[in-house]
Amino acid sequence: MELLFIILLVSISTLWLGTMRARDHAKAAVSRLCKQHGLQLLDQSVALVRLRLARTNKGGLTLRRLFRFYFSETGNTREQGIIWMRGDQAELISIQHGDNETIEWVSKGSSG
Repeated sequence: MELLFIILLVSISTLWLGTMRARDHAKAAVSRLCKQHGLQLLDQSVALVRLRLARTNKGGLTLRRLFRFYFSETGNTREQGIIWMRGDQAELISIQHGDNETIEWVSKGSSG
């Protein structure tokens, strides 16, 4: 019974650490894209919205995470964007702002 508890604790810790690493990579990718388009990343953070299993390009299993973030063009507005991460690699970033202008960045290695 103790072994099962230890395995569960290690699994949860590994999941949590992987999510924190993916969040850091997501924040860096979003920050770069916002800077390239003259947008301001608000709160300097991204928040996990969804977590699911996915296949890697080589057929193995990984986690696919959806993060939400907020940005502003002027500093007076608060608009929302999303970033999909496959493992700790950015897969898709989508920002819709202004008069429904959409900025999307898609990883070249992404396979849906």
